[in-house]
Amino acid sequence: MRDFVVNGGFVYFLNASDGTVNRVPAGGGAITPLATFEEGLDSLDIDATNLVWTSTVSVTCYVKVMPKTGGTVTVIASGTSIPNRCDVVTDGMNAYFIANYRILAAPLAGGATTEVYASPIVLLDGEYEWRASLSDLVQNTTSLFFHAAGIDTPGRDLSWPKPVTPSPLPFFRGGHRKAATDTDSVQIQSTIYSPGALEHHSIAGPTMYPSFLWPGSDIIGHVAVSNPVIDGQDIFFVGTRGIERMPFCGARAPEVIVPSMSGTLAVDSSHVYWSPGTGIYRAPKGTPLSP
Repeated sequence: MRDFVVNGGFVYFLNASDGTVNRVPAGGGAITPLATFEEGLDSLDIDATNLVWTSTVSVTCYVKVMPKTGGTVTVIASGTSIPNRCDVVTDGMNAYFIANYRILAAPLAGGATTEVYASPIVLLDGEYEWRASLSDLVQNTTSLFFHAAGIDTPGRDLSWPKPVTPSPLPFFRGGHRKAATDTDSVQIQSTIYSPGALEHHSIAGPTMYPSFLWPGSDIIGHVAVSNPVIDGQDIFFVGTRGIERMPFCGARAPEVIVPSMSGTLAVDSSHVYWSPGTGIYRAPKGTPLSP
């Protein structure tokens, strides 16, 4: 299982082993292949009407779109897929994807691909060119969020207004493996305090202001956090005890939703979904927590 999303009562997923893009009812049932013979399946996202994914063949990342109910697959953009995975997100108008140290925007309806952000070229020892590699691309309604890291830096997390112009907006002091966003905040797996710590950043003005998700402490001490997702009120993540959740602004101890389970997460209005690599599972997420 390469990547999956939950939308409109269905789970959509990439099966890299057989080169298919698939749909299955969220409650279980027959799997419907929507696209076949897809090489190098990589990253997947969805909007109200379309599925968008990337396929990497040799060193080229192809961005593809099709109706989420099935139909014609259209290649809308391509780029050199180095040095990282070719992450993609869509906001219903554009597909944003990482290619060759850059973030590019490709209109879903077709048209010219534009550069949204380029990792600056830095000279090392006055001679060797170096650029930070980009990864972990996520979005909210106004901005793209991503991680920039390389051989001589612990990494920076950046935000960038969609679709282009102003200066990049640093919002965090260190690194993460993945971020979760809503319209008002970003939740980050921090590497500043300890591997797998979790921080909350309110989006306000020219900077991102961190707050801690555990009262009286810099970290959630007993949790090694990974794969955070947000449903509007709670944040769900994989911790040392299994799949856990807490109010996305903190203020309460995490509670275990599914013991001793791990994997990539997604949520909808009633369930949390996870894939440990093979198969997709779900469990009721319960009543929302209050701060």
